Amino acid sequence: MKLNSYLRQIAQTEDLDLQELRKLCSYLLDLDLTRQLKMDLVELNDSNLAALNIAVEKLKAGQRVERIVSTAFFYGHEFHLNEACLIPRPDSEVLITEARHILEEYYPEKVSVLDICAGSGCLGLALLAAYEGRAELGFIDVSAAALSMARLNQEALLPGLITRDWQLDLLQVDSLVVAEILEEHDIVLFNPPYLTTAEYEESTEEFKRNDPAEALVADNDGLGFYQRISEIFSLAAKFSGFLVLEHGSLQGEAIYDLFSKAYGSRIELRLLEDYGKKRRGLAIHFLPNH
Repeated sequence: MKLNSYLRQIAQTEDLDLQELRKLCSYLLDLDLTRQLKMDLVELNDSNLAALNIAVEKLKAGQRVERIVSTAFFYGHEFHLNEACLIPRPDSEVLITEARHILEEYYPEKVSVLDICAGSGCLGLALLAAYEGRAELGFIDVSAAALSMARLNQEALLPGLITRDWQLDLLQVDSLVVAEILEEHDIVLFNPPYLTTAEYEESTEEFKRNDPAEALVADNDGLGFYQRISEIFSLAAKFSGFLVLEHGSLQGEAIYDLFSKAYGSRIELRLLEDYGKKRRGLAIHFLPNH
C-alpha cells in the first residue's frame, strides 16, 4: 500500500488530522524532506504497517505525536524526550530569542548558562547551539530521569560542551546551595511549573495525558517557584547576570511586581511577548553590586 493512500484512509475512517498523521509517519519511517514531499511514492511493507497501526491507536487515545515518538523539535533542533520531560512549546522560544540577544551584547566570547527546571535541556541547548564562544552549561531538575535526557540531548546536539547537573528539589533544598550555583553562571534560564491546581483540573484530558503534572502545577496561585527563585537570588550577592524566565499569560503583572519590589534599582526588567503578542516572560538583568 502507498503511504498517502494509507494516511487518507486512516484520516477519514478514524477522524484524525491528516497533517498530524503525516508528521507521525515522518518520525516513525525516518522520512527525509524529499520523501516527505513524495509520500504518494512511498510503499509500506508489513513491518511499516504494523508500527503505524500501533502508533495510530495511541494517537486516537489522545497522545500527541511527540509523546508517541519520544521526540520533539524546538527552535529548529530535535530533542529526545521521556515521560519526565515536558513537550517543548513554541511559546518558550521567546526565551531563546531574548537570551541570544543577551549573548551577542554581553557575552560574545565566553558564557556560563544555567537551565533550571531543565527537563529535556532544550532551553540551554537551543541557546548555545549556534554560539561560537566558549560555553559551559548547567542543568537543575528534581527528576533524575529528566537530567539523564538532558545529558543525552547534549551529547547528540553539542557533544563537546562542558556540562554539569544537579538533582535538586528547588522548593526544598537549602537556598544557599542554589545561590552558590547561581553565582557561577552568567545567564539563568527558568521555565518552572506555573499552572494553578484549578487550571490543571479544568484542562483537557489530552493535555493531562501528555505531560507530567509535577512539571506543570505550582502552589500559591501558580507563583510558588517564582517566589522561591526570587528568595534564592537575594542570597546570590555575587550574581551579576541575567535571569530569563517564562510565565503564564496571566501572571505577568504579579511576577513583574514580585521582582521589582524585591530588588528595586538593583535590576532592570524587560517584558517578553510570545508569538501571539501575549506577555509570556521576563528578562531580568541583575546589576553588579557596588
